[in-house]
Amino acid sequence: MASKELYTPPKLADRILSWSCKGSLLEEIEGDLFEHYQVIRQDQPQWRANVMYWFHMLNFLRPFALKKFGQHSTTIIMYRSYFKFAIRHMWRQKMNTGFNLLGLILAFTVCGFIYLHLQEEMSYDKFHERSEDSYRVAWMSENPQTRTPHPMAQAMVNDLPEVEAAVSLSPIYGAGLTRQDVTLTLEKENISFAEPNGYFIDSTFFDVFDFKFLEGNPETALKSPFGVLLSKSTAERYFGDKPAVGNRLSFDVNTDMLEVVGVIEDAPLSSHFHYNFLISYVTLKSLNFNDPWMAWGDFGHFNYVKLNPGTDTKTLESKIPGWVTKYLDWSEDGIESLLNGERRFELQPIEDIHLRSNIRWELESNSSYSYLVIYGISGLFILLISIINFVNLSTARSAERLKEVGVKKTLGAYKGQLLSQFVFESLFSSFMALGLAILAIYGLENAFNHLVSGHVLASDIWQTDTLIFLISVTLLTGILAAAYPAFYLNSLNPGQILKGSSQKKLGGAFIRNSLLVIQLIAAIVMVSGSLIISGQISFLKNKDLGFKQDNLIVIDLNSYDDKTELFKNALNKLAGVDAVAAVSNVPGGQFNQHSIYAEQDPSRRADAAEAFIDDDAMSVLGIE
Repeated sequence: MASKELYTPPKLADRILSWSCKGSLLEEIEGDLFEHYQVIRQDQPQWRANVMYWFHMLNFLRPFALKKFGQHSTTIIMYRSYFKFAIRHMWRQKMNTGFNLLGLILAFTVCGFIYLHLQEEMSYDKFHERSEDSYRVAWMSENPQTRTPHPMAQAMVNDLPEVEAAVSLSPIYGAGLTRQDVTLTLEKENISFAEPNGYFIDSTFFDVFDFKFLEGNPETALKSPFGVLLSKSTAERYFGDKPAVGNRLSFDVNTDMLEVVGVIEDAPLSSHFHYNFLISYVTLKSLNFNDPWMAWGDFGHFNYVKLNPGTDTKTLESKIPGWVTKYLDWSEDGIESLLNGERRFELQPIEDIHLRSNIRWELESNSSYSYLVIYGISGLFILLISIINFVNLSTARSAERLKEVGVKKTLGAYKGQLLSQFVFESLFSSFMALGLAILAIYGLENAFNHLVSGHVLASDIWQTDTLIFLISVTLLTGILAAAYPAFYLNSLNPGQILKGSSQKKLGGAFIRNSLLVIQLIAAIVMVSGSLIISGQISFLKNKDLGFKQDNLIVIDLNSYDDKTELFKNALNKLAGVDAVAAVSNVPGGQFNQHSIYAEQDPSRRADAAEAFIDDDAMSVLGIE
């Protein structure tokens, strides 16, 4: 006779019942529910029987049937005792505990700061909605630079179907192509500031970059001559909380030249360039449409393109040489060098500019990906040294707990219980160190930013990826520190322990010695790296730069360069002034470059940095 089929009730419902119901009632309730489920399944589909099973199970969970959780949960009691043991051990060995926690706190603090700083450095320009499709056009030659011809941007949009949008922009340059502060004045309020970071831009600026408009109409703001866009912080300096649009500002000595047509948000800190005000190229072209600076022959502007999604940049780059030759009035040799790849136009992802581009005419100083790698490795070494130190101290202290392990095993403690105790105590110490490290990060935020010239925010530590990193490191540290006492001592015979066998006889020295060797190697690498970096910094500080720097003061004349001689004579009359000279570029800054060649051999050219100086410059700067 075939046995009757038994139906399996919902397992989750059974687990909830066994976890929450009193043991004296559990067997009877489970039996009744099981029998009732078998009867229902005879006539009803499975889903209906499951619903009724859940209903009856929950109906049985009346207050009288529930466990008294605080009194009868052995798990809670067990971990409560672990917590007490951990506190007692830490209190009895205050000095060891202090050194142990101090090492971990320092390591977690340093690594937390390094992780936040690495995140900041790698986030540059990713705030744009389609930053992965945005590129800067750079000129790569024997002397690569970021600047390319102004008409190139819109020509790429018109001729190359892969290019969705493009913009050309340029900082406002003064003599010698140095970045120039411009004096903007609100005449009616007599408010005036020397403003850095002014740019000329195409009307397509906001087709490529995602900077938000706060006032004005983005569709028309850049299409009228003599309009100016202000950043939010700049507008607040002149107008406070009042609307800025419609007001007029003077541009240097040009009274009421510009009309405020819009206010936009400040560029985020993680942008590779920042602005105070923006003026459309339409203004320049209305003054001098045939300016050679705006033609194909002058590589004097910054061009950015936004490509259609999925565009292969290498394929597009290979098309540019054949395409651009129809616009360039170059010699045959120049065209040939472009076609054979000796010189080329390169598309630089804007996400890579801050870390991977350090060529001539960068809009702002960039960092280096190599430095970040060294930085990250240094953080890992610091963490490794601290973890090994924590593991070694925990391992050494475990020998003092041999009798405790022996007594507990003799009284019937399971290996799993001893394992969970050691892991709990170790994780408790690790997470205590993490909590104190987070407090230290908040307290040292300003000091760290001053040290690395960064913009790290301690509040970013609560971001998901940062928390995952810190918690993972903390868990790893705690588990590694518990590994030896949890597994090795747990495997010993309790009789051997209680007989008083020595630590040496019981073993474990190999593990500690191996960790010490690894720690020593890591420390040697860190010290050696620090000495090398210190030597490099000393070299940079003491290197002869080729000009005299002591007692030298630089004054930017801005728009007063037509009265240079008068200014020099006035300065020479001041007490304490030894000599005065005028130069177009300050040593250490950027210099314009032009090709020079011998007239008898024009094919041999070299790019040379140039500066305009007066008769006194060589002696004042101490240049031989």
